[in-house]
Amino acid sequence: MSIRRGILALVMVTILWGTTFSAIKFIMNRIPPSAYATYRSLIASLALFPFIFNRGKEVIRTIKAGFILGVLYFFGLLLQAWGMVYTTASNAAFITSFNVPLVCLLEVIILRRKPSLALLASMAMAISGVLLLSVEFRSFSFSYGDLIVLACTIFWALQIIYIDKYSRMHNVLVLTFMQLVISGLVGLVVCGVMSEIVRLDEISLSILLYLAIFCSSITCLLQVYGQRFTTSTQAAIIYTLEPVFASFFATILLHEILSLKQYIGSLLILAATYLAIKSEVEL
Repeated sequence: MSIRRGILALVMVTILWGTTFSAIKFIMNRIPPSAYATYRSLIASLALFPFIFNRGKEVIRTIKAGFILGVLYFFGLLLQAWGMVYTTASNAAFITSFNVPLVCLLEVIILRRKPSLALLASMAMAISGVLLLSVEFRSFSFSYGDLIVLACTIFWALQIIYIDKYSRMHNVLVLTFMQLVISGLVGLVVCGVMSEIVRLDEISLSILLYLAIFCSSITCLLQVYGQRFTTSTQAAIIYTLEPVFASFFATILLHEILSLKQYIGSLLILAATYLAIKSEVEL
């Protein structure tokens, strides 16, 4: 029963995450990526603050875990948003799902497991899918935005692995709060260095409130809770539903349409996740 609840929580995460790409694409026309990542994290942490007010000792015990997760979360948000300045919401969503085989590979490296043939094949298929999504073969040039989004998948993959570790050691609410607080504090430093602390208009604030409360506070809680009952690779595989929902919302809200080459690339990335499931069984 706990496993089912965990899986349901992670599926809910992917639905909410799927709505973020269209919202991020819209808000990137109004504020810088670093300000977006910072404000989203700070608002999300403020939403959780009343619930951890009397948990000082637990907060102190969670500082190390919160710092690691917070740094990974901030730079994942930052690179994803920065890349979406130059690419579509649909492209960003499917490239983000590249973290599934990447999680499998990192587990092999970190846990010193021997890679299976299924894992190696899934990596090859995922890379091929990213190339079809991102490369303009006539001029043989890479999409700048797609490459930045691809870089963010490293941070998301590491975050999934470390959540798998720390979610079993700390209180879900406190760990989530610390992750978001640290992410926001790191963002303030980055914004200060880049002089990108900006004033929000009403539209930007309303979008950020939605992203922060529903797609950070709630999803981070569900993610930490759900990963208590699944492996990091199983969680990453469930997260591949994210680009499906994201593409659906982008089609409706932004009227984005993938080319045939990009559809093939998207299918390759999703097929790679199926092989990643096989590699998880074989490992």
